[in-house]
Parts: sequence; C-alpha cells; structure tokens
Amino acid sequence: RRPPARLVRAVFQHGARNYYDLLRLPSLSPAALRRLVDIEGWEHLAAARADGRGVLLVTAHLGSVNLVGQLVASSGCPTSVVVEALADVAVRDLLCQLRASHGIRPLLVGPGVLRDIRAALARNEVVGLFSDRDVTGQGIAVRFFDAPARLPSGAAHLALWTGAAVLPAFTARR
Repeated sequence: RRPPARLVRAVFQHGARNYYDLLRLPSLSPAALRRLVDIEGWEHLAAARADGRGVLLVTAHLGSVNLVGQLVASSGCPTSVVVEALADVAVRDLLCQLRASHGIRPLLVGPGVLRDIRAALARNEVVGLFSDRDVTGQGIAVRFFDAPARLPSGAAHLALWTGAAVLPAFTARR
C-alpha cells in the first residue's frame, strides 16, 4: 500500500539525520558522543562479555543507527559492525572510514564475513548486526506491521553456532 506523504517525509528526514550523524562522527569526542544519548544497560553488556564468547549486538534503523556501535567502541570495548558491501567502492570506503573513526572495525557482507564474525566473537568482542533489513535476500519471511517482510536471521544462527550472547541496542536522539 502507498504510505502517506507525511510518513515518506519523516522517513527521509530520519535518513538524512543518520547521514548527518555519520558525517560528523570523526569530529566528535567520546564525551560528545555520550552527551548525544542517554545510556542505559551497560551492565547487560558487561555481563554478556563476562561469559567470554562475544556479544552479538542487534539493532535496527531506529534513532541514530551510527551511534550505537560508536558508543560501545569508544568505551574501550573491541567492536565490529557488519555493513553492506556497496557496489560504489569510493562511497563504501568513505562510509567504512567514517564508521571506523571511533575504533569500530567494519566487516563487509560477502565472502569471509562469517569467518571474521566468528573470529571477533572468539576474541570476546562485540559484533553489531542490523536486524531489520535483509541485504542478502536470504532472510526469513515474517509479518511486519501487517505486511510481508524479509528479516535477517543471522544473529540467531550465529548465536546458536558460537554460543555468543544476543543483546538489543538502540539509540534515541535527545
């Protein structure tokens, strides 16, 4: 069904804010990053890492998606984020450089990404995954807001395969 124009505008504005946040990441100090959001639940991340099998941090395109991993990485926790391997190499490299500005290691979807994820989890690191957009086309068909959608199942499969904890993490702009 066709969405109302106000919803289309709101989605566009949200996307523009996310790119704005991404573009300014290198200029923000860790303290400035923390001032952008209220942080709750660090104890859950610490408890999950105490098990020693790594953490799969799942998020969605809600709030400022680029801040979630940055906050974890800037706190001193080794963090990787699985990202779409864009066809335009210059854009892909720029986005990876921006995402890496606070210590995140981008992992490109493609051959070898499962090996990289498993290695990061074996080192008890945090691996960020988006759970609301299936870029591979191999997700699970579900009803989402009363419409069919394909959502990625990677976090569940990886957790079963590696024993890593799965934690949700989201940001809300102040």
